Amino acid sequence: MLRIASAILVACSLAYAGTGTPNPIVIAEIDAGWCTSCAVGQEATAAVSAQVPDVRTVRLDVSSPAARASSERIARELGIGRVFEQHRFAPGSYAIATHLRPMHVIPLDARRPAAELAALLAQLAQEPATPVEEFPHGS
Repeated sequence: MLRIASAILVACSLAYAGTGTPNPIVIAEIDAGWCTSCAVGQEATAAVSAQVPDVRTVRLDVSSPAARASSERIARELGIGRVFEQHRFAPGSYAIATHLRPMHVIPLDARRPAAELAALLAQLAQEPATPVEEFPHGS
């Protein structure tokens, strides 16, 4: 099971270096004002973001019902709504490979070196997308 070491959902979409094609990796930080270990997650995310080019960061707040509803809408727009649902009560930093089925979710924390995490994300980004099978509907 995934261990959660920090508390922020920063959704970031990365771009493939030099191609202009959207990178399928999203970094998400789920943040809560009551979380005392959030600083660890912010540091881990900042370290990985410095190693991966073109990172866009979006913080999703789960401190209050209104903030949680807004963050849920943003997560859905980014295609990570299910990941947000699973982790909204356990804030943390995550890298999500949105192009793979099932989505790969990697917790970002200070226990793993940023260079190692950045290399893993680069490798995941190069994996071919898993096609979504369509089944005919009918009676």
